[in-house]
Amino acid sequence: NNVPSQYKYPVNDDIDYTKINTYRNLNYYRDSEIYDSKVFKDIYKVIEQGSPVSVLEGDSGIGKSTLLAHLGQEDGYRYRKFVYIYGDVVVKPFSVGSFQKYFFKVAKTELAQVDKRVAYSDRYLVSAISRTKWCIVLDNFTHGYTEIPYLSGVIERFAEWMNQKFNTELDYKILVVRNSDARVESGVLSSYATYKLTAGDFFSPGSYIQKYMASISKNLTSGQAPLM
Repeated sequence: NNVPSQYKYPVNDDIDYTKINTYRNLNYYRDSEIYDSKVFKDIYKVIEQGSPVSVLEGDSGIGKSTLLAHLGQEDGYRYRKFVYIYGDVVVKPFSVGSFQKYFFKVAKTELAQVDKRVAYSDRYLVSAISRTKWCIVLDNFTHGYTEIPYLSGVIERFAEWMNQKFNTELDYKILVVRNSDARVESGVLSSYATYKLTAGDFFSPGSYIQKYMASISKNLTSGQAPLM
């Protein structure tokens, strides 16, 4: 109950707005195509190594958010569901109670795609949550790394609450996204399993430019193509 004053208790309307903002971000990021999905296999491996926290690191603007918004979308890795929290929202779920409300709202949306009963019954929802593997993605916290260990602690206490309230062990991981050039407090993320992302891992500038040019009925000349 000792929540710092800057982490106010959101009301339900705030949590609804946070959820709406989350899916707005996801739809925006998922609008971009990933040209090489092989990198996902390595990212998933790092996530599973996390105990429970892992880190995805890359240069600013490289496309980390776009890449991560596609996690779990391909057929080979649908058994873990991803819940996103973006640091650029005004209100973040920084208490166990507010995180529970946010998590349950997102879980209901995700799990209803498989079993519509979760949308109408809290009993089915809790049961489905307990049978599902989860990963909470903390993105766009570039300027708030003091918030990350605090939020990780909130998630850990939420898992303990689930165990006490419903006698169920929550299978969860936490994936933190950070810029390589970000100033991070010493030791905050250094001990976690980390995947360092480079543009060559998943992004093809040539393919992107060709697709864009085709969308406006243009083509590159043979002399221009080698520049890609």
